[in-house]
Amino acid sequence: MVKSIKAEAYQAILPILASARLEAGLTQAEVAARLGKPQSYISKVEQGERRLDVV
Repeated sequence: MVKSIKAEAYQAILPILASARLEAGLTQAEVAARLGKPQSYISKVEQGERRLDVV
């Protein structure tokens, strides 16, 4: 399995993440606060600049 931000499967998940956040009525800053991360981290994950490893 390819572990890259360029992998097709990973790229397909990105819009789902952002959509789920928006459907929950949360801003990037609110999600970041809940995760203990800076807002820029959430932005970079949603844009595919950082990999989100759920394992």
